[in-house]
Amino acid sequence: MASPEHTSPRPTTVSTLLAKASEGRTPLFITAGAGALILLVGVVDYATGFQTSFAPMYMLPVAVIAWFQGRTTGVIAAFAAGVVQLSFDSAAAGSARFLGGIAWNTLSVVLLASFMAVTLALLHSVLDQESDLARTDATTEVSNVRGFGERLSAEMARSRRYGRPFSVAYIDLDDFKQVNDRLGHEAGDRLLWLAGAAIRGVLRESDSLGRLGGDEFAVLFPETGADAAGLIGDKLLGALAGLSDSKDWGIGASIGIVTYTEPPDTSDDVLGRADNLMYEAKRAGKGRVMVATVSPKEPPTVEGPATDDRD
Repeated sequence: MASPEHTSPRPTTVSTLLAKASEGRTPLFITAGAGALILLVGVVDYATGFQTSFAPMYMLPVAVIAWFQGRTTGVIAAFAAGVVQLSFDSAAAGSARFLGGIAWNTLSVVLLASFMAVTLALLHSVLDQESDLARTDATTEVSNVRGFGERLSAEMARSRRYGRPFSVAYIDLDDFKQVNDRLGHEAGDRLLWLAGAAIRGVLRESDSLGRLGGDEFAVLFPETGADAAGLIGDKLLGALAGLSDSKDWGIGASIGIVTYTEPPDTSDDVLGRADNLMYEAKRAGKGRVMVATVSPKEPPTVEGPATDDRD
């Protein structure tokens, strides 16, 4: 069984540092604070006189706004910083004869801040794309072990905080190995992609799908009890069995669904219980769903076989 707990630590990046700094604060709150900082820089600029330029100080709040709100808002913030600088410098100068220097300072602020806003917004977009790719399975285009593990851990934390149940399904495609043996790995990869698409077609918007490796998938059902999860499991069986209607694949699925009213210590425990239930479905004849509600304090009620006999 693939484990989402044992993943390599994420490298520290600018995106990571800013995300930690903004934890618990909304982007709107951060933008408002950065806007206030622009005004504060203008006040300091006015107090020190127009001959002392604080143009570089406008870059920081504009950068923050561009990072959290995007390129367009960042450029607007750059122009706002220029207006603030122009207003306070003009007031501090008190004479039109300095207008040329004031205009140059203002133009410098607008151009430099706009360039930085566009660059940072583009960098943020690239980092987001790379982050998504690092959490996406290339074959099926669903979450990989790492991405699914993060969502499961987040749901477990939410369950501990609010006392809401959640369910996890462990899905294994029956007789998948025969497809690879008969039709080749290209057909097997195509089947895996179609299986991921079929599962997504059944799920709700709030559910999360991940591929754990091989022909194994997992689904997270937030705030979902055993009865509702079992009904979705039956729909999943039908959707996956339907893949063989138009192809000579002859596959189905065995599904184990575990519901927790109180999460255990780790996501390994959650997936381990669901995996055991999936084994039980295999031993009972494949092509079925096994559902159980468990307490994290009780010992496992279902044990897997000594060897992995899944196809």
